[in-house]
Amino acid sequence: MPVEVIWDDEEKTIIRQIYSGLVVLDDYKAATDQFVEMANSVDHTVHSILDRREIEKSEGSFLKAMQYANKLMPDHVGMRIVMQPNRMTKTMINMGQYLAPNLVKNIGYAETIEEAHGKIADYLKSTP
Repeated sequence: MPVEVIWDDEEKTIIRQIYSGLVVLDDYKAATDQFVEMANSVDHTVHSILDRREIEKSEGSFLKAMQYANKLMPDHVGMRIVMQPNRMTKTMINMGQYLAPNLVKNIGYAETIEEAHGKIADYLKSTP
């Protein structure tokens, strides 16, 4: 599968979605289903890192994928970090504020995994 969904830390507070190669709508849906299952397996806040650095092409409707994920997103998902987003990804995320608000709340961008972890740490310091 062109999307791998893994725990990014031993405490199970960060889930990383790693996209590579050609990604189609069904891949996004399968990754979302796996993310939701993992997030719902714990009772604390879970953050996510979407690592799209190795994606070659995304076919199908990214907006449809966002709407699908928006419907399933658990309430206890905190910060979501998108790795190295291109202009199109940022545009879609901006549109998501209206079409998929549960999915894109508390969204941020990072260039490296270390920066993503730092942004999540900063978010945790700023939230009660």
